[in-house]
Amino acid sequence: GNKQENGIYVIDLNKKIDEEEESYLAEETKLKLWHRKLGHMGLENLKKLTEQSIGMTLNKKEMNKLEEICEVCLQAKQTRLAFNTVRKRAKRPLEIIHTDICGPIEPITWDGKSYILTVLDDYTHYSKVYLLKTKDEASEYLKEFIMEAEAYKNVKTHKIRCDNGGEYANANFKQWCRNKGIILDYTIPYSPQLNGKAERLNRSLLEKARALIFDSKLNKEFWGEAVYVAAYLLNRSPTDTVIKTPTECWTGEKPNLSRLQVFGSIAYAKALGYVKKLDSRSKKYIFVGYSLNGYRLWDEKLRKIVVYRDVIFGETKETLGETVIVHIPEDKELEETSEEPENENLRNSESSTSEEMISIDSEENEQEVARLGEG
Repeated sequence: GNKQENGIYVIDLNKKIDEEEESYLAEETKLKLWHRKLGHMGLENLKKLTEQSIGMTLNKKEMNKLEEICEVCLQAKQTRLAFNTVRKRAKRPLEIIHTDICGPIEPITWDGKSYILTVLDDYTHYSKVYLLKTKDEASEYLKEFIMEAEAYKNVKTHKIRCDNGGEYANANFKQWCRNKGIILDYTIPYSPQLNGKAERLNRSLLEKARALIFDSKLNKEFWGEAVYVAAYLLNRSPTDTVIKTPTECWTGEKPNLSRLQVFGSIAYAKALGYVKKLDSRSKKYIFVGYSLNGYRLWDEKLRKIVVYRDVIFGETKETLGETVIVHIPEDKELEETSEEPENENLRNSESSTSEEMISIDSEENEQEVARLGEG
């Protein structure tokens, strides 16, 4: 501002930002928005992803503007010393799959889930997660993954690397594996680090899920939806192990990031069914994830997830003044409702801290996030 004779500074609020500064601010805002859409991905992986995906409206030059420390990243992520082990890597898809169970996690999800089952293909690093009410469900979901994956890739599973917990050591599951010629490679008791890839996947999922919850300020009962989105994003993110994203290694196609949205943002979907002439033509929801042919939206009044393909996203600070309209081709909406939801109770009135979330803490070790054939 300008200092007046009386010692008071006067700021001209009508002064226009010059074009160069305005362009810089717009690019910085766009970069931060992509950082949030991708679950607070680090700068180096953001740079890699510009070449390993399509639909990402950023370039490497713009990346250099992400210089601030992200408070959400500091809250959500931590590092640990590695447990040095060298184990044979797979030479084809499904030669080795890693699996682990994380939980119980508190609070339980809005639909009563307490555990995360993770499954990782060693060769492609493609992963899939399931939420469980009890650990006893794990072996059935693992069988489901194996049968779907073998049908999709047209190869047989050779080995399952897992701990020696009862969910993997029960007689029925052992017999099922023997019948299919699958080797069960159990880790040594009290040495979960030997199942290192599964442990690292758990840590990455929970770090990203915490970041999504902190950033969105949603209630912690939505950690399950955040884990689904975290897995979806990890499959579309660069890794140090393979030169392509896991999605491209698994499907043969680069991931299309053009449909990504900020977790927890406001979403409007077209009202279906009978609507009176003076009634609203759209309904307000909260975006909580992706489905194969649409977006997963939270209906607070009905307390359930609905899926829509035609969605308008808005009311985020980083939309650069634009309304994002997304259309996912499909014959009809997968689910519909006829009531106007109320979203006021969905968001946390208190800021979350990592201590509150062992609940989603990395020390604790039916719907899928990404279908096996999705690009």
